[in-house]
Amino acid sequence: KVTGVSWQQDYSVTDKITGVIKQQNYFTLNVVSAIYEGWLVVGDVDGKARLDMVSIIPNGTTRVINDVLDAAGSALKLSGKAVDVECFGNALSTSTAYGIYVTASETGTARLEPDTFAWTQSQNIAYESVGGAFDTNFGVDFMKAAGHAENLIYSKGNVYSYVRVMQVRYGLPNNIVDTETKPFYAAPFIAENQGYGGPPVLFDKDLRRFVRMNVVKGNCSIMPPVVGSPTVLDWNNTNCDLVFMTTSAYNSYENFAVLRNITTGKFHLLRFNKAFAQTYYKEILNAPDFDKATKFAVSPDSGYLFYAVGGKLYEYDNGTQSAKLMLDKGSEEITYLDCNARANKLYNKKLIVGSYNGSVGKLELFTVPPVNGDLVLDYSYSGLCKIVDVAYRAR
Repeated sequence: KVTGVSWQQDYSVTDKITGVIKQQNYFTLNVVSAIYEGWLVVGDVDGKARLDMVSIIPNGTTRVINDVLDAAGSALKLSGKAVDVECFGNALSTSTAYGIYVTASETGTARLEPDTFAWTQSQNIAYESVGGAFDTNFGVDFMKAAGHAENLIYSKGNVYSYVRVMQVRYGLPNNIVDTETKPFYAAPFIAENQGYGGPPVLFDKDLRRFVRMNVVKGNCSIMPPVVGSPTVLDWNNTNCDLVFMTTSAYNSYENFAVLRNITTGKFHLLRFNKAFAQTYYKEILNAPDFDKATKFAVSPDSGYLFYAVGGKLYEYDNGTQSAKLMLDKGSEEITYLDCNARANKLYNKKLIVGSYNGSVGKLELFTVPPVNGDLVLDYSYSGLCKIVDVAYRAR
């Protein structure tokens, strides 16, 4: 298979009737494969994991490829339910390889060869750990890229880190505070916080507190002490469960966290910057069915918090402390919601919505206008699996 190759060539055409010869000197011919670039979509079909692809050829042509592993002739056969797919650069400590990782519940986490999607057993993420720290079929729940060649993985309450520049490979869990001896159970969210630009943040489910990671030392430390008030959250004594947390490109990379107070049952939105200064902490008000929300995302342009309930999508404006219904898909289910900062410039600020109508999945990308304007549909791809996770295979 030829992928991403270009060369210069002389080219001539002869008219067989007139004998006239037309010659073009040194034109450039680019040859790419059908899986050169585009959206990778992992999901389920009849309860079994499948990897699909929305292939985007450089001239703008798009094509939905179902079961792209089979179409590419990959030896990887997913088993179990779909879990995660992720793409990022400098994935290995031993090379500058681009990383494409796909996870299914029984297969574990496998790294695909980035141009052909070829696979062998030694490409499982277990072989990227120190001293056999992971089982052969080790699987992540999700992966995050905190910074350039600085990756984090979460699995069953544990968080592991990889830092290429320091040759730190996945090893012991990082979810242990440096002054303590027992690891804590980390909530299934990581605010990657730009890595070296600002340490990643975890949430200790056991003691209901935020902690900051040191990915080089491989442990955590407590957050800077603050005095709690109606507008300031005590990092170390939140009395809350964490419902959602992410790092957004909004406002020079702010972190957003949704918390539920275990005493009052009320939800609050917390925003904080790379230096852990809290920029916003208020109760979430006038947000219909917020307690039933299953998916969340934050717009990098506006800072709006999106949440999905069944087939309905709401936009929460923390300035007005109110939500607006943006989409109503009726009996369809919204199965995926996110914004992907590592997609190319056409897509990296779009709101990505995955939905399922009972038989096929659909992937849609929207522009989020300011001042609570209606969403603008830019791209729509149907005929996919029931979407669980989405990543962009960039170039």
